Amino acid sequence: MIKVNQLDAGYGPIQVLYEVDLVADAQQITVIVGPNGSGKSTLLKSIMGSTTVYSGSVTYKGRDITARPKHQVANMGIAYLPQVESVFAKLTVKENLIMAGHALEREEFEARQEEVMGLFPFLKERLKAKATTFSGGERQMLAMAMALLRKPEVIMLDEPITHLDPKITSQVVDKIIELRDGLNLTVLLVEQNVKTALEISDKAYLLASGRTMYEGPSQELLENPELGRMYLGIG
Repeated sequence: MIKVNQLDAGYGPIQVLYEVDLVADAQQITVIVGPNGSGKSTLLKSIMGSTTVYSGSVTYKGRDITARPKHQVANMGIAYLPQVESVFAKLTVKENLIMAGHALEREEFEARQEEVMGLFPFLKERLKAKATTFSGGERQMLAMAMALLRKPEVIMLDEPITHLDPKITSQVVDKIIELRDGLNLTVLLVEQNVKTALEISDKAYLLASGRTMYEGPSQELLENPELGRMYLGIG
């Protein structure tokens, strides 16, 4: 679904990524892990066209999307949930959904809203509640619902379970798995909760200092004591 080839990217004159390759296969969870400052979030932003690309390419279903405007990438079927500000905190659930589905005809919007309510039943009970009253995990699930309104084929999540308490973490993780197994979506996941991310994903990339240090099955990285100790803080 997504292929990143020899990507050099960053922000203006500041280079962050160096010759990064990545392949996110259809209907799989691909996780990107690594130390803070390793370029994980920059890689997602580069796919969305939000960075300076010096060389290399990004393709989506075989089409070159390198450095395309964000709205074009989103309209092609890629949803991106950033680390912060993924919802409109001062708006109600209903208003957030309306903002997410503003380009849809009314009947289509209402049909899709019913679909996402089925996935996130608690939202139906709190349509008039402002997002400011939600916990971090509830905001993540609202953000997922907003993204799913647009029926993406790929959903990219930037640290959706970092800093959440264990109970709500479990709920969000279940929804991420459901995106793959229930909705057949391709998921690209950046996460600091390394052990959990590797356990639920199919394929892993380890970045350090903007370079790829590992590419392969998630389970193999989870069981690699040398890389785990050196880069991820796990045995």
